Amino acid sequence: VSQSRYDELTNKKSGELEIFPNPIKQNTSTIFQINLNQPLVNGSITVYSIGGAVITKIPANSLHGTIDITINKLLSAGTYLVVAEDANHKESGKLMIN
Repeated sequence: VSQSRYDELTNKKSGELEIFPNPIKQNTSTIFQINLNQPLVNGSITVYSIGGAVITKIPANSLHGTIDITINKLLSAGTYLVVAEDANHKESGKLMIN
């Protein structure tokens, strides 16, 4: 099954990043996973506050599939944007912390 056909069958939008668990509880460190739709080559995974401030940026030289993300600081309750991108594509999703 092609990626576009898979997206159509699962009602998944191309470029939408899967984040789990979501929402997550506020803690001194934030741990979650993302599922990349396409491999990242010489790119990055960046977490932004809703106001656009960079919370963390992780280099992604050759990543694919399910990736564990750990942010070793307390994040305020709210909505964050997670962006995985390289020169060829960009995926994003919202992370909720409560």
